[in-house]
Amino acid sequence: MPPLCVDCEKLTIDTLRDQEVPLKEDLAALIDSARNGCTFCSMCWIQFQKDCSSDTIQRHLRGDFGPSEKSADWRIYLNAELHENGGWYSSNSKGSHVQISSGRFPHYENEPGTGTTLYTHLISRNPNLRISWTQQMLSKCQRWHPRCGKSYDQIMPTRVIDVGYPPDESAPFLFATEGRAGKYIALSYCWGDGVKPEVKLRKATYDSMLMRIDEERMSRTHREALQVARELGFQYLWIDAICIIQDSLEDWQSESAKMTEVYGNAELTLVAGRNGDSNKGFINNPFVPAMPPHQLEYTHPAYPQEEQNVCYVTLPRNLDRGRVEDRAWCFQESILSRRSIVYGVEQLSFQCQEGLFCEDGTVALREANKEGRYILSEPPTNKIEFSAAKETLLRRWYDMVDRYSMRGIYDPHDIFAALAGIAKAVQKTLRCRYIAGLWEDDLIRGLLWHSRNDTLPFPPGGRYQALKRPTERNAKKPHALGQIALRAPSWSWASVEGPVFTSSFHRPDKYRQKYRTAANFRIRPALEHPRRWTNNGSCDVQQMWMPECELEVFGALVGVRCSNQTVSDYAKRTKWWYSPAKIAMHGVLLVASDHQPERVVGVGLFDVPDEKVSPLSCMRIIKEEGLMLQRDEWGKYHRLGIFVVEDEEWFDAAPERKVSLV
Repeated sequence: MPPLCVDCEKLTIDTLRDQEVPLKEDLAALIDSARNGCTFCSMCWIQFQKDCSSDTIQRHLRGDFGPSEKSADWRIYLNAELHENGGWYSSNSKGSHVQISSGRFPHYENEPGTGTTLYTHLISRNPNLRISWTQQMLSKCQRWHPRCGKSYDQIMPTRVIDVGYPPDESAPFLFATEGRAGKYIALSYCWGDGVKPEVKLRKATYDSMLMRIDEERMSRTHREALQVARELGFQYLWIDAICIIQDSLEDWQSESAKMTEVYGNAELTLVAGRNGDSNKGFINNPFVPAMPPHQLEYTHPAYPQEEQNVCYVTLPRNLDRGRVEDRAWCFQESILSRRSIVYGVEQLSFQCQEGLFCEDGTVALREANKEGRYILSEPPTNKIEFSAAKETLLRRWYDMVDRYSMRGIYDPHDIFAALAGIAKAVQKTLRCRYIAGLWEDDLIRGLLWHSRNDTLPFPPGGRYQALKRPTERNAKKPHALGQIALRAPSWSWASVEGPVFTSSFHRPDKYRQKYRTAANFRIRPALEHPRRWTNNGSCDVQQMWMPECELEVFGALVGVRCSNQTVSDYAKRTKWWYSPAKIAMHGVLLVASDHQPERVVGVGLFDVPDEKVSPLSCMRIIKEEGLMLQRDEWGKYHRLGIFVVEDEEWFDAAPERKVSLV
């Protein structure tokens, strides 16, 4: 047993359950005990330093309290909140945890006292039994979480791996399901940039893999996925490299369009997040905590006569899922999965439609219809409810596009394929055409995306990259390496690489009014019978590549040029409602081409900073905002960026004409 002080030797979970128990005379006594070698006091002190500011800690050590605080009780207190059954949590629950406070726990925000939290494993004996913990979480989810779906056989993908039972029984082999139902696990992982698994499904290996898969030659991540499937008692496993014919464009396109069903029907998704290289595996956890888990005696209240269990108290661990959070393909796999076991950077976590449940005891619940697979639910039949559901889902779609655009993708031409499963699910509710990443019924709003870097403050501790054009990275085409990858029309967010922003959750009431009110529109479809924005028939959720699509609209084009004057020198506050400092840094004053002295008519943001040109054309999309455009030699217009209107009267005077956007 690790060394403990006299006070900590007496601790049990039962003594801490739902009550405040004093541990030390004050914070200084806790620190002295930690320095003298008590492992539990050390754990408490480490977490105090992590969660509390140095000023707060010094104030408690000095006893520097106000008149009303001096008479307060400033001992170190412990309290345990436990969720033995794990079926339901309150909306503000942290999961099972031990709280520590210097002074009695505050009951109101303005009360003195400083607290922090340690988390607990409510499992028997060993906190490192990853399989038993996974089985426990899976069982609880199947039993207690109706939003996650019952456990029953689902239609399986076209092909799965029968994991076999080596070395004494059968080897794994490829199984063509022919529409059979069953329970299976789907793997979500990163291949690794440029990594090509030695064992993968090809036309030449198809027949032999139906008989046997050489497990020893598989990448380590694939081998460990087989291991986990067997340990959890699953017969079938889906891995993209093994279940999609890698040298068949037809099969790849057909199977890539089925990701909604592949991950949506899986009983469990196995997320290998610890490594971004599939040759390195994911089971081994290299993380070494600052303090090992501390065990406290614990008796389950429902089974007081059973052998005594142990509760492990640990320092909270990082929730980072690993490289899968950076990769575009893994985004839809996370959204579409009913439930996932995540091998993260520092710990295991179980994610389902009810929330996130971590190995260290952390719990983060999901609000119904805010995240996850609700996009797969059947749309309402009532007209009013359908309209509301459609608007909610559109805003959710734009939020997903924002997050998806922050992820990396090795082959730039996979930009639509890696989102196709989500698009397919969303289309069930929207019931309209999917046009190169935008929805035809909401094209006005969809066109007005812009660079996140140019408009929003940087996130804490980080920054956004500027948008750029994607470049060819396919080693099979060395002559094209480094050239711009033409993967989407210029008006689509997919034409650029980097984080975009679609205003999806800002000022929701005004947002809906601006982009959904026809009186505010300044363009309209040029095609009639049926009324639509494009005649292109190759744009759809089933299409994995949409490099070209021409929009035909009626709108008012005006000629402008970029002023040499900066936005900072502009006498008026611009009508952008984003970060004024960012607009001043990246914005460009647009002035009427034929007007002297300069007449500022708009403030623009170029999508790609290096593509700034002057003169150029502007076309309003809505009353307040529009697109900056450049005319090509064929008379068609390419998007350069977005602008806000500063001189409404000047734009109103421009005549309407037919415009082709490409």
